[in-house]
Amino acid sequence: MWLGKSISVTVATASLVVSAAACFRVDDFVVTSGTPEGWVIVELSNPDCPSTIGIWHREFLVPSSGFLCSAAKPRLGYVYERYWQVDESGKRHRLVIGQDVHLRSTAGVNLNTCKVVASVFWYGDEGRISGDLTALVREKSMSCGTRGSEVSHAE
Repeated sequence: MWLGKSISVTVATASLVVSAAACFRVDDFVVTSGTPEGWVIVELSNPDCPSTIGIWHREFLVPSSGFLCSAAKPRLGYVYERYWQVDESGKRHRLVIGQDVHLRSTAGVNLNTCKVVASVFWYGDEGRISGDLTALVREKSMSCGTRGSEVSHAE
């Protein structure tokens, strides 16, 4: 009798842990040490760009241009976002939200010529936030026809 109760408690606990893990997804945004202060844009849902691999954990390696194109879809529900800077030696340093990273959001630009969904954030001093984010997303986006050398694809 005691063994049966022990097994059902173990199964119930395992089910709870699996359910909690299913709700806990992580997206890491990694900028290089050479990335200048400004808007960082990760274009999402672009089938012409490589996908970012991962179900529970995804990593977006943003080049110094501050723009990355990915076929990865935006996440629905709760996502834990982490921000990192990688130095020349490959060592990662955690960026602090509210100190190094500001105005995090998912931006949608829907124009006659293109439709873009992107994860965006300001990297740098909050007091220096500037620029027209909609125009910048349109300018950098692969969906809007820009194919400049500054643009990088997700790997």
